[in-house]
Amino acid sequence: VLWLQQGVGLISTETPTQPRIPKAYVEPSYVLARPPTVQSYSVDEIVDRIDGQPSEVIAFSEDQRWYEGFLVLQLRERLDGHIRGITADPIGVWEFSDEAEYLVWVRPDDVNSSFPQAGSITAELISDHYEVDTLPPVASKVSDLESAFTHIVDWHSDEDSIVSLYKRTLPQP
Repeated sequence: VLWLQQGVGLISTETPTQPRIPKAYVEPSYVLARPPTVQSYSVDEIVDRIDGQPSEVIAFSEDQRWYEGFLVLQLRERLDGHIRGITADPIGVWEFSDEAEYLVWVRPDDVNSSFPQAGSITAELISDHYEVDTLPPVASKVSDLESAFTHIVDWHSDEDSIVSLYKRTLPQP
């Protein structure tokens, strides 16, 4: 036992063998997030195709096997700029989309569009429990960026998904 300060109390130096909160208070427990299951391509391949350190990158995943939150975190580990996920930070994407230099899009093979569409963005926002009516029009704003971006490369995974990288070619408004 250690004395903190005279008159304040004691701290046990023993390592607790059981949690201090009774199990009944924290049961049932749920898995909140799982690591990505799409393993046949890496974020390093994406970052290698990005010129320098962009100040703004938009990330969007429609593939539940590579959750957008993990994509954003993996990109943040390798890039110094702002990495904004459409479902993770819809207001930030809406505010700074005109400054975005790159867009990374993950989707299942069966998505037949060449750029993220407003309907699929809205569906993902609803899936993440957003009240779309209370958000700025981020879905239409991102889908309207198609003409400002050029498709750089696609990576096809062994798990039936595609990662696409787009680079802004038109100057910011």
